[in-house]
Amino acid sequence: AVAVKVVSKRPTQFRCPRCRVPLEEGSHVNDPDFLIDECGECGGIWLDRGELTRLISRSEG
Repeated sequence: AVAVKVVSKRPTQFRCPRCRVPLEEGSHVNDPDFLIDECGECGGIWLDRGELTRLISRSEG
């Protein structure tokens, strides 16, 4: 498991595939340039292509 803390959130035009509520985009707490979409309802996070690998690398290292 990878722990993710998202800060500086702002609303997006996208909706959570699970809950259908608007997603919020925020920065990863350890990398302000790494943007993550998060659902405030279910807590799910949604990543773009290649971001999961980047997230795992950050947590390992």
